Amino acid sequence: MVAAVRERDAQRVIQFLRRRVKNLSQEALARMCGVVQSTITRAEAGKGLTDRRRAYEALRGLGALSTEQLPARSGAREVPRSTFRKPVPGQSSDVEELALGLLLLERDYQTVPSTVALAQAGELHGRLTHNPGLVRHSTTQKLRARSCLLMGKLVWDASQRRESRVATAYLDEAIATARAVSDEHTLAQALLRKSFIPLYNPTGDHHLAMHTAHQAMRAAPETPELQALAALHVSEAHARLARPREASRYLDIADDYARTDQALDNTAWEGRRLRIAGSVYLALGRPTHARDLLEQAADQLSERPKSRGIVLANLALAHVGRREPDAAATALNGAMDVAHTTRAGGATSLIATALKELNAWRTAPAVAEVQGRFIDLLTR
Repeated sequence: MVAAVRERDAQRVIQFLRRRVKNLSQEALARMCGVVQSTITRAEAGKGLTDRRRAYEALRGLGALSTEQLPARSGAREVPRSTFRKPVPGQSSDVEELALGLLLLERDYQTVPSTVALAQAGELHGRLTHNPGLVRHSTTQKLRARSCLLMGKLVWDASQRRESRVATAYLDEAIATARAVSDEHTLAQALLRKSFIPLYNPTGDHHLAMHTAHQAMRAAPETPELQALAALHVSEAHARLARPREASRYLDIADDYARTDQALDNTAWEGRRLRIAGSVYLALGRPTHARDLLEQAADQLSERPKSRGIVLANLALAHVGRREPDAAATALNGAMDVAHTTRAGGATSLIATALKELNAWRTAPAVAEVQGRFIDLLTR
């Protein structure tokens, strides 16, 4: 992959990304590359990118090439093939390597343990931020915005959702940098992630969470999938403010946005929608409805373990609401299996909440066992 980028072989890069990055549609990749979807189709089919400037522009859109390296439009056909294939020495090669490293970390966010990913992301972020030559690089600022977003997500996860201040600082930097370079997609993602902090903190400000998620909806007018996800979290904020009508309305709005995105992976979307809707009805005091949705979500999210851990912990809370301690303990065991692997804080904090709710049944064998296992999880 690194060799393909350094050789300016955009076709191989596109083929690699489509094979290795889950849920990356041709349309989404075309938007990232700044080309039409038919160009991605041709490249994936092995028909090549004959227009060298278009190939350069595709690599630049992926963060693997700078504007300065683009051939002039008038002379695009005159660029020698040896120049197109020749590795670019020095700083540009460093930027290419960092762009690929960041892309792979983003791809693996759901599956790699947060503590492990944080160490890797921190090293990459330091190189993007503290190398004077790279800081001045025209491509680096978009990478830096994405790196700040990833750092904010990982810090909050790895700290078991306790380190809100540092996570917010990274997300604020992602927002400011994305605005400065007109990167709407990263801006919307960072705003959405920032809304999670007041939404999911025990003493969080749910009005602030709703306002920030609304900002995320407005920031990505060309990305219906992001608008749909933001609408889901607006719904959840309304549920936590005990506004059932508005919570239901924004679930419908999320579905409306999702229907307009022809490239949306319907299976992935359904899993996310079920997860948030389950949380919404749990917050609204409807545990039976929440249980039914969350059981479906757990089946849909097998390839997103961090999200699935949260679903199982919320499912345990739904069972507690229905006074089903054995079923709650079973769900908690599943949530702890995931938390042990991912070391992500979303599931862990919800597991702790569910165990407190289960205290009335602490002498039941299944509950006593799961309480002991949680202590083991925290001390490893």
